[in-house]
Amino acid sequence: MSFASLTEIQKRQFARNCVERKMAFTTWVNSKSIQPEKTILIVGDRPGPKAPQTDDYHHTPFYSKKWSGGWLNKQLVLAGIDETHLMWINSATWDGVPTNPDILTAKKWNIVIALGNNAAKWLSSNGVGYSKIDHPQAHRRFKTKEEYPLLRLIQRLSA
Repeated sequence: MSFASLTEIQKRQFARNCVERKMAFTTWVNSKSIQPEKTILIVGDRPGPKAPQTDDYHHTPFYSKKWSGGWLNKQLVLAGIDETHLMWINSATWDGVPTNPDILTAKKWNIVIALGNNAAKWLSSNGVGYSKIDHPQAHRRFKTKEEYPLLRLIQRLSA
């Protein structure tokens, strides 16, 4: 299912989710500030290979209508999940440099979720407990007929 197949209401929610994610991410990057309602930290791998290969782009995790970011964003919309409680970070920069781990201790997170092995390794190397879920790309490729476990977990934690 592509972005184009979403209803107009779903497309607007998709856009609102992405804008909320980008605002929270860039606020963290620029001022090390996190909104109090952000209680769930989701850690991805690194910006995808099609992302701009430059430091002056915002590189918000999963900020896309295509590839695994687009797939994940559609799943969030279809599950009725908004970004209110979610904070997203990547475990590495676009060029593979590990992300500064300050966000891990900037506040008490209700839960930290690793999306895939690279995120889990980064969290482990920084001494943080986490729940691990397949990276969206892996789930999309190998478990496409199953519900993505991140959705149910977020719904349960946000209730």
